[in-house]
Amino acid sequence: MLAKTTEFYIFRVRLVAGKKLRFFSGQQPQILSVIKGRLTSANGDVGRGESVVLPFGGKFTFTATEETLVLLTGGFATSSQQPIGFGGTQSARISGLG
Repeated sequence: MLAKTTEFYIFRVRLVAGKKLRFFSGQQPQILSVIKGRLTSANGDVGRGESVVLPFGGKFTFTATEETLVLLTGGFATSSQQPIGFGGTQSARISGLG
């Protein structure tokens, strides 16, 4: 975790090529920002310096096409400070990232 306040959190996520990020519908909106590398999805690519808003009702899967560094911002729509609906390749929800 890079930052945690009463208003939002920011997690840093490092991915190797082929690693997937999955976000589940009905959880909370989040912002995904690519700092290094590139992600691909059914909705298009997200490259270095680009951000996308992941809305409450959306379900998304992103795959790293190369070594990728992502910032995940959330918690601004709820009192929860955990990333909700975020999972790895097994679609498991995480309780925290180091």
